[in-house]
Amino acid sequence: MVSSVNQKIRPEERLLLGCARTQLPPAFAKEIRELAAGPLEWDYLFAKAAHNSLRPLLARHLSACAAEIVPPQQLKRLVDAVRANTARSLILTAELIHVMGRFREAGISAVPYKGPVTAVQAYEDITLREFEDLDIVLRQHDMPRANEVVTSFGYAPKFPWALPPGTGSALVPGEYQYRDHSRRMVLELHTERTLRHFPAPPRSPRRSAS
Repeated sequence: MVSSVNQKIRPEERLLLGCARTQLPPAFAKEIRELAAGPLEWDYLFAKAAHNSLRPLLARHLSACAAEIVPPQQLKRLVDAVRANTARSLILTAELIHVMGRFREAGISAVPYKGPVTAVQAYEDITLREFEDLDIVLRQHDMPRANEVVTSFGYAPKFPWALPPGTGSALVPGEYQYRDHSRRMVLELHTERTLRHFPAPPRSPRRSAS
């Protein structure tokens, strides 16, 4: 139950913890209603929810359990933020499909992770997770070609020095980040060499059989 959580934490944090799940048992729903009815610092609650990427789940459960209790202006503020996140999630997911298609056409094996992939795995709903960029893993030796592909349709590398001649032996950054400023898109490409902080080297994506 939510009430089993340390009672010394702020009620806003208890409410957020109670909403940090896809399904609500009756006991959690009851406690969420009780917390929503009490005095809350809504700015603090929304800031914490945004920081922890939990606004979609907070909006879902407050709307379902306590819509008539939450001050209308605060519920609208939360719903508006979630609506904007839904639109952004759909746009980014469409972009991921586009980028993966372009890599496939170029013969580059790649695997997306985090972002919409984690949203589907964790929530079965891309709109219930907040994400601001796209992450893709590919082979280090495919990076020069991948750079050509993504720059051909509007992306620019954040660090132009990251892909000098002879990249294979050059210093590799923590990730290869690209931005399309006109569309506010951020794309991060990772390889077995950028993911060097992993406890075990990641296995490179397999090439598709020709």
